[in-house]
Amino acid sequence: MRGAFPLVLGLTLLTNSWVWSIASAAELSGRVVGYPHGQPLADVQVLVMDRFGQAAVGTTNAEGRYLVGQVDPGMQRVRALPPHSLNRIGAWYRDQYFFCSADTFVLTPDQALSAVDFALPVGGLISGRVLQDGVPVADAEVLAEGLDFFSSSLRRAARSDAEGNYRIGGLDSVRVGSEDLPGNYRISVRVPGAASWYYPGSFEQDAAVPIQLLRGEEQFLNLVPPEPSVLRGQLLDTNGAGVPGAVVKVDAGAFSRTVQGGPSGFFEFEHLVAGSLLLTATAPGMAQTWYPGVELAAGAAALELNPGETRSVELQMLPEAKLEVRIEGAVQEGARLVLRSGDGGDQLHARTLSAGASDAPVLLRGLPPGPAWLELLPAPGSMDSRARSSQLSLQRGGLVRAELGIEPGASLFAHVRRRGGLPLRGARLELFAVDQLDQVLAAARSDGAGRIELHGVSPAEVLVRVSVQPFCEGDPSSVALWWPDARSREAAGTLLLEPGDARELGEFVLAPDGDGDGMDDLWELAWGLEPNRADQAEDPDGDGIDNLAEYRSHSDPLGVDPQGQSCQVSAGSPERALWPLVLLLGLICRIRSRVPEQQCEPSLNSVVLAVARQSSATMPRPRRNRSSM
Repeated sequence: MRGAFPLVLGLTLLTNSWVWSIASAAELSGRVVGYPHGQPLADVQVLVMDRFGQAAVGTTNAEGRYLVGQVDPGMQRVRALPPHSLNRIGAWYRDQYFFCSADTFVLTPDQALSAVDFALPVGGLISGRVLQDGVPVADAEVLAEGLDFFSSSLRRAARSDAEGNYRIGGLDSVRVGSEDLPGNYRISVRVPGAASWYYPGSFEQDAAVPIQLLRGEEQFLNLVPPEPSVLRGQLLDTNGAGVPGAVVKVDAGAFSRTVQGGPSGFFEFEHLVAGSLLLTATAPGMAQTWYPGVELAAGAAALELNPGETRSVELQMLPEAKLEVRIEGAVQEGARLVLRSGDGGDQLHARTLSAGASDAPVLLRGLPPGPAWLELLPAPGSMDSRARSSQLSLQRGGLVRAELGIEPGASLFAHVRRRGGLPLRGARLELFAVDQLDQVLAAARSDGAGRIELHGVSPAEVLVRVSVQPFCEGDPSSVALWWPDARSREAAGTLLLEPGDARELGEFVLAPDGDGDGMDDLWELAWGLEPNRADQAEDPDGDGIDNLAEYRSHSDPLGVDPQGQSCQVSAGSPERALWPLVLLLGLICRIRSRVPEQQCEPSLNSVVLAVARQSSATMPRPRRNRSSM
């Protein structure tokens, strides 16, 4: 009867894993109130975020209560985020500033976790009016951005009303010991159709003066823009004549403005942002030109304007090169045609295509002469693969013709789950060319059911890796797997993808790796290694092969076995009360694995023997390798 116990436990665990795999999502509920009086806070967003930053969201009602459903089982963090109109300070549970330092919950399938409550304190306020030449400015967006370590992710905004009034709340400060330290905030203003500017009155972010504020404090601040500048000029051809019909654009980062040039090539920008500006022009028959007179953006120079300055410039334009592109095959709505310079640097032209783009040639104008190449990017969700031309040679004043053919891409399908059966959301499937392993060719993430679909893959011979990449250092991870079931790139198989292929890659079961050392935690426990310490570089048996290499090659980390014999497992540290259960879990996983029998892994007999030795141990003893057992 005792000999059947491992098998019975194994069947139980296998049954449980099947039940877990079909279980439903968890849910989380609680209440959000104000601190210190406990009044309910409505319209507060509550985000339940997994270790990849993917969130399920709920909102508090008039009583401050919320319910977030459809939460994936596993590690989650919770954040309460008040609306901009509410003068309260948001927080991660329990009163933490940052995602990675927040308390975590490990939710199980169907779990209904309640009483995850928040008490949000009153924040600081900045209020006042937005004015220009003494006149109120309506609909201006006023933004306060935290500059301190603890408030660096805090951004609060408000819009001015018809009288120019604005009010920004929820600004934080920090208590260090018994001392309150004010938060530092940069204030910016953005009016529709105009450039952003910064308090006390500059278009340059570096010239902004921070506002210091404590929780519960209010400061009044009227916001007045800096004096605008004027930029005017003329566009000339190679003969010195004005270029008519031009479109001229200035760009200052988040702000840009466009004007139409006159019949003699004159243009003017009024009420312009001061600072660094990029100036570019296009005109019929001319190549697109950047100031001070270059045809590639890489050679452009910035114009430096001072507040209130009026500047005049001249810009010479040269004749264009033209490219006629014929596309063979059906173009889907949203595909993009991109032309780049021959060195692969500058994007010379980009156009989003309509569904009928293959019915007639596409003409690209305003191009510079020189080497270039074309790329056709499929529409989002398309099954087509990328198409790329050979190198082209564009001629000034001339027309070059090119053809691109559309062919269906390959599609890949896979499932990812945790050990135990639960689907794993957020796992990343990556494709690598066999001769270029430093570049990801294509990638996709698993959904809530653990399903991955990757479409439009260009024909190639590839390697496939599935991994988990948590955002926070120290979060539980999983051991990466290479297709079809390899622990290392060297042992991986290759896939030869042809146009139109549909390949089902099967199921990837990612083993837990709590210490991030690249080794299965159960494998470490079964061999008496440390699953909570990154010991991948250690070599306990002194054979010159570290633990990670032993794991990846399915060999014995505690000693060398004669060829053809199975490896036994060390009982390890006997003071660990949970070892027998963990070892039996390892046994079940061993039964279900697809590791070839000739490779060196803990066997059924060795695990049972290790459990027997563990249960009979009466005092701690050093770890032993096989030669001393």
